Amino acid sequence: MKKLQLNNAEFSIPSSWNELSTSQLLALASMDLKGGMTVEEIKIKMLLLAMEAHVTHYKKHGFYTLVCRKNKYDLTSAEILAMASIFDFLFEETENGTVLRSRLTKNPFPILPCKCSTRLHGPEDGLQDLTYEQAIEAESFLHRFSYTKDPQDFYVFVSALHRTGKKFDIEKLAPNAKHVAHASPNTLHIVYLFWCGCMDAIARSYPNCFSGEDKTTPQKKPFETHREIIYRLADGDITKETAIEKLEIHRIYDVLNRKIEDDEKLREDFKKLQRR
Repeated sequence: MKKLQLNNAEFSIPSSWNELSTSQLLALASMDLKGGMTVEEIKIKMLLLAMEAHVTHYKKHGFYTLVCRKNKYDLTSAEILAMASIFDFLFEETENGTVLRSRLTKNPFPILPCKCSTRLHGPEDGLQDLTYEQAIEAESFLHRFSYTKDPQDFYVFVSALHRTGKKFDIEKLAPNAKHVAHASPNTLHIVYLFWCGCMDAIARSYPNCFSGEDKTTPQKKPFETHREIIYRLADGDITKETAIEKLEIHRIYDVLNRKIEDDEKLREDFKKLQRR
């Protein structure tokens, strides 16, 4: 958290995605879903929310009155924007402009609030306990949703990240998706942002597995790609495939990362032999 001082008052302001409260995440999700707001407007909204403040009116000479904790502060738009820059961490500069970039790896919903009696347990922080089977289903349905825009596909994506018992049961994927549909759009969007933040962290933890796309070959669907990975990890032994699916996703990527490193070292050693 960062400390913001206004006269004698001190405010604690989030300085990373994982420091955002659930209410702040819900507000951010709402703004992201509605669209139409500039980056600066979102930062200011988040600042006011964190300070539990509001702007009452515009005054002469470019000053605005900010009210919080029963105190009033006359600030210029430049001063408000400067304070709002604390929330720069929410965004990233890309070739297509400034975009919201999730780094959220702390799960705000250990149990998904879906307004139903069924308790849907979410993954641990960073997807530490998520199985490879769950990851495959989640990524496959999220990819499908990107094309169909069918809410049902998105509900199944969220369902893949949750379980109703001690272990994930793929047979409950569709039934649990019906419960997921009762959750608010903002809640479901936070689940998506959590997934994106975790996958971003995983990509940085296992760089060999995410070294870039091969644009010379047609892109396969996630399900097909993951089935090939499982086949290779099982060394073609289909009796081992189910066991691999049940492993945690971090274990899978750790093994793949090491295999790629070993293969690269083998190629380098072979090149050295050729140069002799």
